[in-house]
Amino acid sequence: MENEESKVIALRNAIQEGLNSPLVEDFDFDENLKKLKAEKIKNG
Repeated sequence: MENEESKVIALRNAIQEGLNSPLVEDFDFDENLKKLKAEKIKNG
């Protein structure tokens, strides 16, 4: 039971951290995806 409670607390904390983070403006999803794929190819 304590393990489940720990997971719930960790999840709540992660959600709150996300809610508190600033919004990113002018984010280009496609460009970011291209960069991630290029890095993956480069790093194997």
